[in-house]
Amino acid sequence: MSPLISVTALSQMLDQHDLVLLDASVVNVVGTEPKVYETPQRLPKARWMNLDQDFIDPTSALANTVPTAAQFAQCARRLGVNQDSHVVVYDNQGIYSAARAWWLFHVMGHTKVQVLDGGLPAWLDAQYSTVVVDEPWQQAAMHGAYGVGDLPISLNPSLQVDSQMVLKALNDPQQTVIDVRAKARFDGHAPEPRPGMRSGHMPGAINLPFTELLNANGFLPLPMLNQKFASFELAAQQPLIFSCGSGITACIGILAATLCGFEQCRLYDGSWSEWGGSADLPVAVTPQL
Repeated sequence: MSPLISVTALSQMLDQHDLVLLDASVVNVVGTEPKVYETPQRLPKARWMNLDQDFIDPTSALANTVPTAAQFAQCARRLGVNQDSHVVVYDNQGIYSAARAWWLFHVMGHTKVQVLDGGLPAWLDAQYSTVVVDEPWQQAAMHGAYGVGDLPISLNPSLQVDSQMVLKALNDPQQTVIDVRAKARFDGHAPEPRPGMRSGHMPGAINLPFTELLNANGFLPLPMLNQKFASFELAAQQPLIFSCGSGITACIGILAATLCGFEQCRLYDGSWSEWGGSADLPVAVTPQL
């Protein structure tokens, strides 16, 4: 199954019995100019996947940490996700937090999941109908509107790494760490949006800003995506570790790399919110010319 689905294909399967359509939009958009809507709206039959509150570990001191398997299962089942569900996720920015939702389902063992390429903006451009967002819709899962799904969870820990694994990878020529933050942040020439964070990057990491993987709404055409990765001379079997500010936009990099045929993509979930805030982890700054 392709990681992406077009708005045309989705429009033709809205009545499919096993479809679970999830809006994974988040409140805070970092690293790119957010799209703002005068009237908040959603796709027909979409359900609210609250990445900001439900699908994180509330006990972690870091932002956007992966939830426990039990927590993910409880929240996904409240959304009516079953073992045989065909999950489609999207967000209101085009491609942003939906990639994180896609990755989370893979971590939890459910691979029948796709991202709507272009998200809500592409859906609107195609002139398909939408529904105005209201508060009861956002609370529907809590009120049992979708029943209780039977999604099984089979956690795949191999898809994520911790800071010590990143340290090892930075000194391993067979592995590559890719930071998708903006170049100015990577170089250490722009302040971090989170207080207390050091500026700079992991020594030995390469910089591929997630915004360079996207066009107005969705991903660049595949040949152009391939060129982005080819510029770093990466082999298809090479293990890649993706990092960003807090683990959200790194998933855009993982999704793009997956589209390009890379098979060993992992996420450093702590990302810069952990690395930049830990005095015992090394930081490099690019000299200014």
